[in-house]
Amino acid sequence: CYVGPNAEYDTCPFCNEPRRNARGEPRQQYTYIPLIPRLVAMYRNKEMATKIKYRAEDHKHDPDVFTDIFDGSVYQDLLWDHVHVDNHNLSTHYFSN
Repeated sequence: CYVGPNAEYDTCPFCNEPRRNARGEPRQQYTYIPLIPRLVAMYRNKEMATKIKYRAEDHKHDPDVFTDIFDGSVYQDLLWDHVHVDNHNLSTHYFSN
């Protein structure tokens, strides 16, 4: 709650709870693990890189069989959609190379 335009608030604008407890510590914290360094590390490891490329190289979609996320309807629908940015349709499809 206390990021961006709310960074300076001492009380939550939604629930009116104070930002800090009686000891002055944040009531809650969110641990963020940056995604990009983790992806880079995965692709630098040959064994892991081979494992995570299976969808591009080996996966054959069968509409009657659901084996992982790539068989899901959301992913399958997005394969055929063009990327939209700021109400502009780009020529690129989602998940294309």
